[in-house]
Amino acid sequence: TEFQSLEIHAIAVDKKDQVFAATSPDGKIYKVSADGKSEVFYDPKTKYIWAMAFDAKGDLYVATGDEGEIHRVTPDGKGSVFFKSEETHVRSMAFDNSGNLVAGTEPNGLVLTLDWQVASPMLYVQQIERRRSDVQVVDLNLLRRSWYFDYLKRACPELMARSTDKIDIYVAELKQWEHDPEAYAKSTVLTQRIASKFEAAFEALVTRQLAIAPVHVTSELILQTEGGDVNFTNWLNRNFQAVPRGLVFQLFPDSTFHDPGPLGLRTRGLADGTIRFEPDDVVSQKVLPVYKSMLVNRGRYLAHFGQHERAIEAFAQALALDAKFDLALEGMQQSKDQLNQIDERDARRPR
Repeated sequence: TEFQSLEIHAIAVDKKDQVFAATSPDGKIYKVSADGKSEVFYDPKTKYIWAMAFDAKGDLYVATGDEGEIHRVTPDGKGSVFFKSEETHVRSMAFDNSGNLVAGTEPNGLVLTLDWQVASPMLYVQQIERRRSDVQVVDLNLLRRSWYFDYLKRACPELMARSTDKIDIYVAELKQWEHDPEAYAKSTVLTQRIASKFEAAFEALVTRQLAIAPVHVTSELILQTEGGDVNFTNWLNRNFQAVPRGLVFQLFPDSTFHDPGPLGLRTRGLADGTIRFEPDDVVSQKVLPVYKSMLVNRGRYLAHFGQHERAIEAFAQALALDAKFDLALEGMQQSKDQLNQIDERDARRPR
């Protein structure tokens, strides 16, 4: 082969059993024949290629660094940028059961959630299947149990070490509560004290992680308006901009526009009638509402920055899931009205 002086970081095989090898540091993709001969299949003009994955149509998706781009390459070797991330490297990719492309960026990315339906599958993937170790997932509900910190120190040692001063203070208080919860139930002072230490530990986790790597949160942490954890939501919304990225929000410390990427959610089976779900099924109760909500939030975000054509696309996909979804209908109409006003202004301008 021609790879003796190069490093191969990714290999992919298409439906025809053709082998594709991605090299670094020259960042090219080679098609390798059965006799070991190779030819350049695609050159993304980048230094590193970290991962590749084929979709159902046979297009090849290419994760790169140090530009942090994902390229889509057709079977005839013609490619273009599919997604531009705000990180330097896209390290891993995979397609989920609905055909959505899931990409992992820089190492040490953090996902915060209150939803066990998110935390538990990731726990299985990481601990049983030994995959996606690049993602750090923290369940805020379990932060109310001291044993969970022992697990996190093993699973995410650097994350915990960065906030050890705040975490140790909170865990010491938490163990006192576990020893005598009735005392805290009877004392407003004790309840406020442990709540304050919990919030300080949470804030340290977010701010110190964000200084070096991306932080994502699931929707309930941004959108909830009541409940015992609403203080976390209020703090996040005061201090960060939450940019909708697929099914999560990414936190940014500024208020400038951050592109949410292409409209890539695939909703096969959710509401097209191919699969029937009972009203009390988890898909009906939790999965579908999250898809609808995140599509509407994507539309609202784009509309806020004047990108009404893209906003309408997001609202339309939400309405494809639920044609009577009021928030999507309202957002769609508002963006259409804005576009009409722009067209009217343009028509009145002297030519």
